[in-house]
Amino acid sequence: MLNLTYLAEETEPTEEEIKILDAFENGEPDYAPDTSIEDLKNELGLD
Repeated sequence: MLNLTYLAEETEPTEEEIKILDAFENGEPDYAPDTSIEDLKNELGLD
């Protein structure tokens, strides 16, 4: 059996990653998804 536990290690985010995550969480348009959840559900037939 293949042991993949080493892939599950967490690392601390870089400063750049923290800035990007903050921008996404604050709704900045440059980091907003192009597709809404409702549109995605419709495309997948999950409505």
